[in-house]
Amino acid sequence: MGAQHSRSRYSTRVAETVKATRGQLSTQVFADRLSEAMGKRVYKSQVASWEHGRNIPGADVLLAALAIAGPDRAELPSPVGADAATGAAADTATRLQDLELKVAELQQFRRRIEDALRGQ
Repeated sequence: MGAQHSRSRYSTRVAETVKATRGQLSTQVFADRLSEAMGKRVYKSQVASWEHGRNIPGADVLLAALAIAGPDRAELPSPVGADAATGAAADTATRLQDLELKVAELQQFRRRIEDALRGQ
């Protein structure tokens, strides 16, 4: 108890990626754009928490953030940016498609559970 937990390499990279995708947008504007893209409310405090590595956002958030960042992904930190910068953009696109499919499956599963709970 009371021990400090260092951030994992993964959470550090995710935090850097979220911060890089926000770019020059204010935290509030970025949260609003994420809300629009995802169809659910995202608060600026959540964005700040992700950027500081306190919480790791889900794949749906990362995909929405990448969509907001636009086509200039080469400047994003690795693992996202490194692949594009080294010419392995096809690998990145394939991984993004895989993530999109997984997110869609999870959303469908969530809807089925919500429907089942409503039916009780």
